[in-house]
Amino acid sequence: MIKVEPPGKGDSIRALRKLDIDGRQEGTDRSDVLIENFRPGVMEKWGLGPEELYKTNPSLVYTRISGFGQTGPYAKRPGFASVCNGRMAAYQQVSKSAASTPELSGQVIDAAIYESVFNIMEGVLPEYDRFDEIRQPSGTSVTDVAYLCSDSRYIVIEGSSDCMYEKLMRVIERDDLTVGKYKTNEGRVQHKGLIDDAISDWTKRFTSKEALEKLEKSEIPCAPVYNIKDISEDDHFKSRGLFETVKVGENREDRGWNLKLSAITPKLGATPGGTTWAGPDLGQHNREILVNVLGMREDEIRKLQRDGIVGKTL
Repeated sequence: MIKVEPPGKGDSIRALRKLDIDGRQEGTDRSDVLIENFRPGVMEKWGLGPEELYKTNPSLVYTRISGFGQTGPYAKRPGFASVCNGRMAAYQQVSKSAASTPELSGQVIDAAIYESVFNIMEGVLPEYDRFDEIRQPSGTSVTDVAYLCSDSRYIVIEGSSDCMYEKLMRVIERDDLTVGKYKTNEGRVQHKGLIDDAISDWTKRFTSKEALEKLEKSEIPCAPVYNIKDISEDDHFKSRGLFETVKVGENREDRGWNLKLSAITPKLGATPGGTTWAGPDLGQHNREILVNVLGMREDEIRKLQRDGIVGKTL
């Protein structure tokens, strides 16, 4: 595994974790997988986009991790960490046999950070789609991770790096919080409450839309805190194909219905996936398993049913 880092100083995370500093290494022609997490368009600007690299390495699996994906209205926005509500983007080991053409045996993997957590949101989308139920926060206070605006909506703001923090303080008109003990992250952590109060005082002066517009204008990563209704109606999510509709209960005429579910992510360029079947009805495969796989007789099955070990459906 080769990690490409800025020459001389390396990845900024090294300083935070007191790691060694390495120089940048190159070698995409001999690589099996490339993973990059720049804003869409940056790699192309450097001449390192998929089309260029596939000229000399057609088997490369090109993995792109960004805040909101490579396509859609939000694609160019900066986004990471809490802004996208993602904790990690899973590394995908893709088989080279999944080729779109004989000449190109690799493919592009488009992973958006916010999509990495959408699929673990349990049943919030089906609940909303079928019953118009919007699940509300049920854990610790949402203000632990977001800021309240004048329209009673919350937004998340990312300002952890020195550069981003200074830009944020200029936007909220608190330049006094950028000097002295506030210049480093270590100093800011010791005064987190005061800084959070300053940001909170500012967001409460504006609606969530107004606050986000001001922050986005200065390219500060930020995002609204969505409920499932917001997600379902967002044009960016729709354009990214985040939802798909599947027939549920198709083996029971009185229970069959179309239900919206979260689609498969990340987006694979050469082999896009989809949900073709929502799964069997309860007990649909009982006979197949009991008779064909386990070799049980009818009288044995009936006894299991009488004893409540096997369901009544066969």
